[in-house]
Amino acid sequence: MKDSSYRDNKRPANNPTRQNTFKENFRKHFELTKLAIILAAFSICAAIFISTFSYQRTINDTLNQHLIFYSKIAGMIAADIGENLNMPDKEIVYSIERKWKKIKNRPSDEYLCIVNEDSKLLLHTSIPSSVGNIVAKNLILNKAEQKYCSLGDLVKEQKEYVGEYISSSGDAQIAAFEPVTQKQWIVGVHRSKEDLLKEINSALKSVFFSLIIICSTLIPISFALLFWAFIACYRKGIHADQALTDFEISYRAIVDGTDDLITQVDANGLFTFVNHASNKIWGLSPKDCIGLSAFDLIHPDDRESTKKAFEGWISQKLKRATYQNRQVNKDGQIFEMLWTINFDFNAAGEVVSVLNIAHDITEQKDAERRTFKSEENYRILFNEMLSGFAQSEIICDSQGRPINSRYMVINPAFERIVGVKAEKVVGKTILEVFPNLEPEWLEKFGRVALTGKSEHFVAFASDTGIWFDVLAFCPAPNQYACTFFDITARKKAEQEITELNKNLEKLVKERTLKLEAVNAELDAFNYSVSHDLRAPIRSMEGFSKILLKNNENTLNEESKDHLNRIIKGAARMKDLVDSLLKISRISRRDLVKNKINISDLATNIFKTLRSDHPERLINVVIEKDLFLYGDKKLFNIALENLIDNAWKFTSKVTDPRIELGSIKSESGVIFFIKDNGCGFDMEYADKIFIAFQRLHNKNEYPGIGIGLATVKRIMNLHGSKIWVKSELNKGTTFYFELPGA
Repeated sequence: MKDSSYRDNKRPANNPTRQNTFKENFRKHFELTKLAIILAAFSICAAIFISTFSYQRTINDTLNQHLIFYSKIAGMIAADIGENLNMPDKEIVYSIERKWKKIKNRPSDEYLCIVNEDSKLLLHTSIPSSVGNIVAKNLILNKAEQKYCSLGDLVKEQKEYVGEYISSSGDAQIAAFEPVTQKQWIVGVHRSKEDLLKEINSALKSVFFSLIIICSTLIPISFALLFWAFIACYRKGIHADQALTDFEISYRAIVDGTDDLITQVDANGLFTFVNHASNKIWGLSPKDCIGLSAFDLIHPDDRESTKKAFEGWISQKLKRATYQNRQVNKDGQIFEMLWTINFDFNAAGEVVSVLNIAHDITEQKDAERRTFKSEENYRILFNEMLSGFAQSEIICDSQGRPINSRYMVINPAFERIVGVKAEKVVGKTILEVFPNLEPEWLEKFGRVALTGKSEHFVAFASDTGIWFDVLAFCPAPNQYACTFFDITARKKAEQEITELNKNLEKLVKERTLKLEAVNAELDAFNYSVSHDLRAPIRSMEGFSKILLKNNENTLNEESKDHLNRIIKGAARMKDLVDSLLKISRISRRDLVKNKINISDLATNIFKTLRSDHPERLINVVIEKDLFLYGDKKLFNIALENLIDNAWKFTSKVTDPRIELGSIKSESGVIFFIKDNGCGFDMEYADKIFIAFQRLHNKNEYPGIGIGLATVKRIMNLHGSKIWVKSELNKGTTFYFELPGA
């Protein structure tokens, strides 16, 4: 309208040229509009067609990707079963079920089945209650969704199959079946086709419907949106691939959890995948193995034979083979390997890849060689061994109780020890050979044969008059074998030793009583002497003081010095006598044991010391509520001496510290008193608890050396251990532990 107005203003209305131009322009615009409509319609149709085609193609591709992946999973599980043929069927099924359940990101409607040679379900991870059902009539469909064969046919013919499948409940499924030829089983990985299509549709429908609507409304960019649609489809395909890749990674994680070597090689025998077991077998990381030839790692002596076998399997188009050879690592170590080899052929019959699972049987092979080598050694040992040997089968009554046994084989040592020839023993029952045999023999031999548990015992056989040391074990069901020694001489020696021990105990008891009497007399003598010495010492000290006082002005300095020395000596003698009396009283005291809170005792002792020495500033740490069972008065004396000792030897330290605490031990509780005083050399630690022994100058640290000896005696009376650890100029710790503390 804008253009028309413009023209009307510039040109006369009746101008024929103007009218022709208007018609031409109208015709051109109409043609362009018509072309645009045609292009738009074509774009919409093309969008619908391409979208529908891409939508269906994406669904088919996704289904095929799932089928390919399920085929790989079924093949790996079948290979895993083939690797564990020596295990019982139940253990194999349980192992596979456990590995399946560990797979992450697995759809809930995806399940695993194992069918045996009778078309009976051994495993159904989705419906465990169906285990044992016969599934032979379940249908296998071809690409045209027509019956191809039954599952029973697949089991009998041990065929692989990937495609559609009708379950027992009539549901259409996609499935991959892989035979386990060694056991005539079939492994199947399944998923509901309906659920899978719903999942794919829910992911793709919104994209394609949006595409059609946008193409219909935004004609100028319809082709761009088509391009975007293809990109979206491509991305959806990538996401589907990623989901499958995650699934495969999860299963590979389980595969890498095994100690078996798992590899994959291409048509040229070059590694494309290797699990972690390569570190052990070849001394190479999985990364280092990629691209190497599998044949280069085989033992040189086995390389040619392995290549020939490999070529033979390929020419025969074998799907699976087993083989043994030796592998050599980079350090020259040799491993014997049992291989399960799975070939993947394309439609042209060419090898695409080979999946291999190898179990290390080095120990088994070594054992076989040792067994083979030891057979001759066994025969020599059997004939030359010093111990007797016999193998017998047990004989039971109708109720299964052992009542006799029959000799199967004996060795020469049996003849020599027992004194009976083999021809009179082998084939005979034990009660025929030894009619007076004690019942315990058959009881023990029967238990070994019937339970399989070995027994070691010592028993007497009255028929021979010999004591035997016997080891019995079960070599086979309802049999026992035993090795034995004649220990009659040892038994006689033991009896003699027992008699000697009785006499020795009596002698020790008598000497202990005598020693206790001597100690009692010594304590009494010590007490008496100490008590009797106090009076003359007091007299000596007193008269010397009087003499010094009364004659202070008349005595010369030398005489005064002599008298002072007499007074000091008498005072020291008095202290020594008092100490002896103190120790004697402790030894003579009867213990009165109660539960004692030594934390409270220590608190009172420190309180007294602080009142007596207010000038001392000491950091005291006392653990609360330390309890033990003992004589309260004696432990108070012991703590006084230990704390007084710590108080004295921290007197010259800048920041003195004394701690009472405890530590737990296997036998109970260990108490300690710790200080940061002058300490001492541990070379002299054995002298510290001896009466009147001193490790420091008495002018520096006064005392007569009786305190720790008193502590030691108190601890001995309680049956306690006391010990010390010290370091010069760093401090000392006394430890003591009471039984049952």
